[in-house]
Amino acid sequence: MRRREAEGGLESKRVEVFSPCHISGFFSPIITDSVLETGSIGCGITLSHGVNAEISVGDRKTLC
Repeated sequence: MRRREAEGGLESKRVEVFSPCHISGFFSPIITDSVLETGSIGCGITLSHGVNAEISVGDRKTLC
C-alpha cells in the first residue's frame, strides 16, 4: 500500500492493483458446509490485458 500526503497535510491511504483477464477452459465449483473448504477447480489461460483499479480512503460518504 502506498501512502501519500493529501491536500491540507492529512495522510491519505491509496492502493493500486492490476487484475489480468482470464479465460476459463473448464470450471467446477466445490460447495461444502465449510467456508474454508468451499471453492473451485478449473483450468484456463491468463491474458496480458486486464483491469487497473485504484482505491483510496477518504471522508466522503458518496462515490460521485
